[in-house]
Amino acid sequence: MKRFLITAIAVAVVGCTTVPAGAQGLATVMCFGLESTGPGPRLYTYDVSSLTGQAFSLFYVGTDDGNFNNYANWLMPAGWGAAVLPSSAIQHWLEKTPHGGLSMGPAGSCPFMVAWTGPPIAAGMFGYDNPNPSHDVGWLVGTVPVTIENWAMPVGMGSGPVHGPVPEPGSLLTLAAGALSLLGLIRKK
Repeated sequence: MKRFLITAIAVAVVGCTTVPAGAQGLATVMCFGLESTGPGPRLYTYDVSSLTGQAFSLFYVGTDDGNFNNYANWLMPAGWGAAVLPSSAIQHWLEKTPHGGLSMGPAGSCPFMVAWTGPPIAAGMFGYDNPNPSHDVGWLVGTVPVTIENWAMPVGMGSGPVHGPVPEPGSLLTLAAGALSLLGLIRKK
């Protein structure tokens, strides 16, 4: 509960804070999950490193999949926790750009983010399995000041966007149908 509360407070602070232009450069995020044609060890895998040795205690990556049940086999440093939370702070592009290519994004924000928090570290591996295909997403590392992706840099190579899941249209239709059914039940009462 304490870790969730800390994560919620961090999300609120980041969500209300404008990230300054040029905040790139204090950390890198390499993307090499199996969904990104990398070696894994998870479908979505991120290697996060501080370039200055400065410790960070939070790492966020965008996702369009807000269903926590779609996430499994979490990978994170010892003592860290993960949550899938609502967000409008992380940008995305709804197509997948191969590693090393330049994304056409950003175009809008991810409705959710995977948020990892834990004791301060200078480098760590993060990841998860998710059955949905990937698209280009932004990220944020809690250095001081925060470090964000640079959309003018190549995808997955350290400074640019990385890959995160986006539900397939069928999943979105199922989710919408469930929400409408729930709304109908509430109205009947």
